[in-house]
Formats: sequence, structure tokens, C-alpha cells
Amino acid sequence: MTDKSLRAPGMVAEAGWRSFFSGEVVFYAALLLLCFFRLGELPLAEMDDITHAAIGKSILLSGDWFTMHEGAQLSFLKPPLYFWLEAFSFKIFSVSDYWARFPAALTGFLTLTLAYTTIRSAWDRQTAFLTVLILCSSTFFVKYSRRAMLDMPVAFALCLGIWAAVKADYEDKPRCLLLCGISAAIGYYFKGVQGFYILAVLPAYYAVTRRPLRLFNKWMILGGLAGLGLIAAWALPQYHFNGADFLYSQSGIGPLVDRGIPGKHNAFYTPFIKAFSVFYLLPLTLFGVAMIRKWTPAESKSAALKYLMLTWLLVLLAVLGASNAFYIRYLIPAFVPMAFFAALAAQKLSSFLREEKSRPQLMAVFSLALLVFCVLPLPTDSGGTGYKGLYECLKKVAPGDARIVLYKDKAYRFNQGLVFYGDRVLWKQVNSPEELRSVAAANPSCAIIVTAAYFPEIAGAGVKIQKIAEEPGWRLYSVKPNLLEE
Repeated sequence: MTDKSLRAPGMVAEAGWRSFFSGEVVFYAALLLLCFFRLGELPLAEMDDITHAAIGKSILLSGDWFTMHEGAQLSFLKPPLYFWLEAFSFKIFSVSDYWARFPAALTGFLTLTLAYTTIRSAWDRQTAFLTVLILCSSTFFVKYSRRAMLDMPVAFALCLGIWAAVKADYEDKPRCLLLCGISAAIGYYFKGVQGFYILAVLPAYYAVTRRPLRLFNKWMILGGLAGLGLIAAWALPQYHFNGADFLYSQSGIGPLVDRGIPGKHNAFYTPFIKAFSVFYLLPLTLFGVAMIRKWTPAESKSAALKYLMLTWLLVLLAVLGASNAFYIRYLIPAFVPMAFFAALAAQKLSSFLREEKSRPQLMAVFSLALLVFCVLPLPTDSGGTGYKGLYECLKKVAPGDARIVLYKDKAYRFNQGLVFYGDRVLWKQVNSPEELRSVAAANPSCAIIVTAAYFPEIAGAGVKIQKIAEEPGWRLYSVKPNLLEE
């Protein structure tokens, strides 16, 4: 038996696993697993997540797909696309934490896919792979693809416009420019004018590369008109019926005109400084940016991609720095260019990462990390609301016509959770034992929510109520002895 025959089985096995982990089927399967597995493990977080879910559920409760509501209350929070996607998911599948998060997970998966295909077509496959791997290694980025919030959908809308521009410029598919304007409309429908990043990034990019007339391509103009028509179909009727309230809320004009939310202060350098805390490879990003030595119009598609990514990053930092209102999650749409430049720097520093032969090993490590994530309880975010049990208890024990009363605490913490988990609305908040006694006397069938901070106070309030359910963080009281039985 020759040495060659002895080595053959091992060589075949090695070639097999290398081929397996090099394939894009495994790559996309891993991204699907990352984005969609265990989405319903935790309750929704208070405020934004539950609020969005409550609006999505209220579409089904009210039957009104045009004007948004939070329970019975009219809502001017944001345009409706995310809530439409939630409502559609709820209607087809079920009203649950999983399907409330599903639209964000879907846009997270599409953002990763668009980033990969854009960089692969304009640069190379290995750099595209490393960029996505770096994005997936960021727990902050992954977390916001698994929360019922609007920042990842905005990132998707921007990535869609960038992908379309690259397709049009370097694959001779000018009709793709139609999607640039439509992507702006998609961004608007997710988060108002905060979804218009593409309208700043592309003009700046074409100006830097000395191609401003590209904006007047017939397909770009048609796409812009299509996007404008889509926006008008929503915005004009809303403005007609709701006037200034609509402009300053759903459309997002208010924060733009006022340079932020009153009381919020944001120095122009804050977004850049904060980026260090959520993107651990930012030093590599800066090194990758520094590698651009020739500041001349880009002629090759790979050189042009560097200018496009740099413009993308700088425009977003400038926009966020110009606003008084800044939350760290607003950086999510900037993560793709940050990861791209980090990937370039990593390849510069390591010849192993430049070679396609590193892909199977990196993909194997990524797959192993995903396996641990799927098997062990390793959530990518802190726990959700602590009152899910309360809402579900109310749904079971309180009659449909029972009035829900909150003792002190903050009403906004409970409004949306009651709608989403309990099919109830908060009727009244009372702020003293005297007010509670008055309300209880006039409404003997009311259900009273008391949170842990007020347990001692309610015990000595002298109100004739009885406890019907409790957990460490809350108690539920009734006035009627038979409330539980009805």
C-alpha cells in the first residue's frame, strides 16, 4: 500500500469539509439561523418594542390599516410599514413575541445579504465574507436585528439603495437605479425622514467621484418620482386629516426642524465617540480608512467602492452629529461601512485573511459559535418587560368590561403592554390613597395594579380591596370579591 493511498481518505475528508464550509448555502443558512432562531425567547422590552407590537396588534383589533392606534388611542408615532409587517405576521401566524420581532429579523438578514452581495460584486468574495462575519460578531448589531425596533429596517432601506447604485454602475444594469428612489420611500415608511439617508449618501458620493450628472439619469429620476409618489400616497392624506400633529410626529419633521428633541443635547463628535463602545473593531475601521491614500476620482469599481463606503460612513456621522437627538442605536446604519473598512485592515495585517483558503476555517468557527448560541441560553439582549405575567393574568381574571387602574408608577410603562399581552387598555392612573378610595368606591369591578415600590403604601392605605394575584414585582387587586370568578 503506497503512502498516496494512505493519505487519500484524509485528503478526501479535508476536501469535503473545505468544500462544505466554502459554499454559500452554508453561509446563508448560518445567517438565517442567527437572525431567526429563538426570537421569541424573551418578552418584549418596555417602551419601543412593546409599543411597536401594540400598534401592530391594534391594526387587527381596529381593522384600520391606514391610521395607526395604540389600543383605542390614535398614534402618530411613526409611519406604518413596520406595523403593517407585524400585523400581517400576527394575522397569518399568531400574536406573539416572535412575530413582533420578525420584521426586524427579516430586515437584519436582508441587510447582511445586501452587504455581502454589494461588496462581492464590487470588490471580492473574501472581503464580502469578512465584512459580514465582522457584522455578525458585533453583539450590538445582532441585538438590533432581533428587537422589534426600527433602526435595522432603516439600515436595510439604505443598503438596498446602495446595492442598486452599485448594480447600476458596475454591472451595467441602469434600471436598478429605480430602486434608489424606492429605497428612500421604504426608509420613510419605516421611520419618516430619518429613513432618507440614501438621499444624502448618493449625491455626496457622486460629487466626490466627480459624477454629479449621474443623479439625472432617467432611471434615477423615474425611481425618485416613484418614491415620491409612494410617500405622497401616505403623507398627503395624513397631513390632510391630522395637520401639524402629523408633520411633527409620524413624518419625523419635528426633530429635524428643532434639531432634536427638547432637552436632549448632542455634541457633534458624540456619535463618533459612542461608536467605540458598540463596534469593538473601530480602530481597524480607522486603519482601513487611512489606507485610502489616493484622493482622486475612482475609476475602477473596487476603488469606487472605497469612496462609496467612506461617503456612507461620513454622511451618517455628520447627520447624527448635527442633531441634538442621538441614541446609540442610530449608528446601526453605519455598521456596514465600519465593518467593510475593518475587513480591509484585517486583510492588510494578515495574509491568511486575504486568502480564500481561510474561509472554511472561519466559517467553521462561526458555525460552532452559532451552535453554542442555539443550544445554550445566551440571549443577545437583556430581559424584556417584567410585567408580562401581569398582563396575561389580567387577560384571564378580569372581565372584559373591568376598568384597569394603575396605582402611581408611570402609566407609559403599562399602556402598550396591556394592549399587546392583555387585550386591555389602562383606564386611569391614581396617585394617592384618597384618589384610589374614590375610584374604587365608584367602580367596584375595577382591577388595580400595584408595583413593588408601593406595596407598603397600599397596605396601609385603608382601601377595601383584595389581592387576587402577585409576583415579586407586582400585585393585582380587586374591589369585588368575585372578580376572579367572572
